Amino acid sequence: MLSQILQGEKKLPKMIFTGSSFKQTFISNKKPPKSIVYTRTGDKGKSSLFTGERQLKTSEVFEALGTVDELSTYVALIRVTIGSKDYKVGETTLCELLLNIQGLLTKMGSHVATPRGAKNQKLVKNTEFPEKHTKHLEKWIDFIDSKNPKLKNFILPGSNLVESHLNICRSICRRAERRVLALVEKASVDPTVSQFLNRLADFFFVAARFVVFSDGDSEIISPTNPSLEDF
Repeated sequence: MLSQILQGEKKLPKMIFTGSSFKQTFISNKKPPKSIVYTRTGDKGKSSLFTGERQLKTSEVFEALGTVDELSTYVALIRVTIGSKDYKVGETTLCELLLNIQGLLTKMGSHVATPRGAKNQKLVKNTEFPEKHTKHLEKWIDFIDSKNPKLKNFILPGSNLVESHLNICRSICRRAERRVLALVEKASVDPTVSQFLNRLADFFFVAARFVVFSDGDSEIISPTNPSLEDF
C-alpha cells in the first residue's frame, strides 16, 4: 500500500479534523515534486564546503560548523524563552542583540566553510570575519557588565530559566571555540573567529548575570566546602 502511494498508483488519504469527528478526503494522484531539502549526496558520509571540496562529516571543519550551528539554535531558544518580556539594554534589547549574534554566527559558518588557503580567493575575501565584530562585542560586554554588581564569589547557574539558558550558551560557545581553534592552528580559519567566540562566551556570562538582577533574583553562590556526606 505504502509503495503504491509513493509511486502514485493509489490515492493518499488525508484526515481532516472537523470538530468531534474526522472527515476523510483524498489528495491528487499526482506525485509531489522532490523537495530541495535533501540531496542524497551526503549519504556516504561526506559533505561539501563552500569551495566545493568534499570532506568527511566527521572532519574537524564539520565538527566546528556543527557546533557553531548548535550555538545559534540555542541562542534562538533564548529569544523565544524571553518572548515579549525582553530586557532593555541601553537603546536596544537583549533579544535584538541575540538576533544579531545569530546573524554573525551565520557569517562565521560561511568563513569556517571556506578554508583560507582555497584557490578561489574571491570567495575567501567574501567570507572574511573582521576583527571589528569582536571590538563591537567588547563594548556591549563592558556596558552590560557595568550594570551588574561587582563579582565577589564563584557563582553557579540556576537562578532562573533565562539565566540558565544563557549559561548553556556560554558552555556551548566554549566548545565551539575549541573546535575552531583546531582549524586556526592549521591556518584554515582566521584567528578573528576564535577571538570572537572567546569574547562571546564572556558576553553570555555577563548577560546571564544581568538577567538575574533585572528580574530581581539572587545569584547562587557556590558552596565553600561542598559535601554530600550530611545528606
